[in-house]
Amino acid sequence: MYDGAGLDRWLFDASVLNTHIWKRSSEFDSDSDATLLSMARLAGYRLFPLDTTALYAGGGVSLGQSHARYQNERYADDSYEATDEAWGVQAELTAGWEILRNRSMRVFFEAWSTLPLARTETEIDTPTETTQHRFWAPFFGLSTGIGF
Repeated sequence: MYDGAGLDRWLFDASVLNTHIWKRSSEFDSDSDATLLSMARLAGYRLFPLDTTALYAGGGVSLGQSHARYQNERYADDSYEATDEAWGVQAELTAGWEILRNRSMRVFFEAWSTLPLARTETEIDTPTETTQHRFWAPFFGLSTGIGF
């Protein structure tokens, strides 16, 4: 028996140039920033409609870059900064809540994660040495938005 849960409950996303940018600056802490870029993304989300709201969850893959810059706490001198960077295929996971679905303007809140499938490369230059590290660096975030 068909229960009506066909393609009408699935959302598909084929998009380009998706980006998340963070910048933190403080007089008490060191500056840091991060950029997450998806050049091209293919994703699918399962929609769970409620009365005037909906929950959704899903994932996909993208081709992109993750980049982070921060002060390296390994050294006492604050002048040594580290940069982490990875290019390649990324897995993306998303779970969200959409409200005001019965209006022309919709509001959403979502938690997301981008998981680079390539390991991040870090290089730290100091006057006495150059250190290179490779590690896995996932990104997690919360977003809110408005759609029409």
